[in-house]
Amino acid sequence: MLYARYQRNEVSTDALMRERAGIFSKAQRSLIWRGGPMSNVSLASDMTYSRHYPFLESVFDALGRDLPETVAFFKEADRMKPAPAAFMRRHGFATEESVDFIRAYEAAVVKAIKEALAERQRR
Repeated sequence: MLYARYQRNEVSTDALMRERAGIFSKAQRSLIWRGGPMSNVSLASDMTYSRHYPFLESVFDALGRDLPETVAFFKEADRMKPAPAAFMRRHGFATEESVDFIRAYEAAVVKAIKEALAERQRR
């Protein structure tokens, strides 16, 4: 609603930023946010990736809780994931911005990581 008011020129840029800061401050207190100053970027990132934290920790555990080994593994797994454009074409997505594409691509990346981990454990 705040940005809609801004688009209608009902609030100045300074007022927008002050009100926005107040909204994030209230949300930060309500959520007991400990991730530093809350912003749309930090909130979106946390909402997007936090559901994968337990999986990432399970990979870390599977690799003996060895941080350099885990970093090397994820670099290797990153090379094995499908290219977004090819994945999009193969599955008939019109845009990378759609929620359906993002969820399907995330699932494909997780699958690639699991396959890379299984391959590594077979060696």
